[in-house]
Amino acid sequence: MATRDPVDIDTPAQDLLGATAVAERMAIARIRRILADLHMPCRCQDEIDRTMEALVAWESRRIRHHLLKDIRKSAGRLRAGIAFLDDLADLPDGEFDAQTCADHAETLTVLADSARLCAQALTRLAALDQGDDTPST
Repeated sequence: MATRDPVDIDTPAQDLLGATAVAERMAIARIRRILADLHMPCRCQDEIDRTMEALVAWESRRIRHHLLKDIRKSAGRLRAGIAFLDDLADLPDGEFDAQTCADHAETLTVLADSARLCAQALTRLAALDQGDDTPST
């Protein structure tokens, strides 16, 4: 069985900086507090601090990776939708029957959802880059 890159795990990006990520960060903070209460020798405490910082940095890279993946996926859908909008604008009046309108409405809903997801991922990425751990919904 092949080993996987630790950043490439199957966490839905919609949850990143959401409930799971906040819980994970709270767990890291709790572990840090518990270890600090042990009053270890300075050298040990320094090593623990470095390890905890590396863990936080890894978590941020993992979240960033998934957010960028979702941003690119949504942007691809939106680019494809631009061609659809050109086709929609060029339809003759006689081709706007009920089924055609329903189909185009459904496609536009999918594009709107892609735009919303892309905007949310960009907002979360901005919050991550600013060091904000608060989820934005």
